Amino acid sequence: MKVEKKSDGVTEIDDVLLIETQGEMAQALATRLARPVVVIDKMAGKVVTIAAAAVNPDSATHKAIYYLQQQGKTVLQIADYPGMLIWRTVAMIINEALDALQKGVASEQDIDTAMRLG
Repeated sequence: MKVEKKSDGVTEIDDVLLIETQGEMAQALATRLARPVVVIDKMAGKVVTIAAAAVNPDSATHKAIYYLQQQGKTVLQIADYPGMLIWRTVAMIINEALDALQKGVASEQDIDTAMRLG
C-alpha cells in the first residue's frame, strides 16, 4: 500500500483519497475528483468516523480503514451525509448555547468558559 500525504487534511492511499471534511459529502468529492474518496471526521482521542462515496469499490473503504487502524485509530463507518457526526453535533451545541444566551440562562462569557473548560 502506497501512502502519500498530499496536503493538510488529504492523504492518498494508492488510488484512494482520504480527506478530512468540514461537511462535504464523499459522494460529491468523488464525483468532482473522479476517483474514490473516503472522508474522515476526526474526533478527540483515538476514534475517527469515516464515510465512503457510494461509487467507491469496497476495496477503497477497506484501504482507508486499514490505514487508520495502523495509526492506532478506532474507525466508525457512518453513512455519507452532510456534516457527518462532529459538525452536526457541534452545530447542535452552538444552537443550544445561543438559545441559553437569548433566554438569559448565562452570559456570553460564562457560556464560552463552559464550552472551553467543561
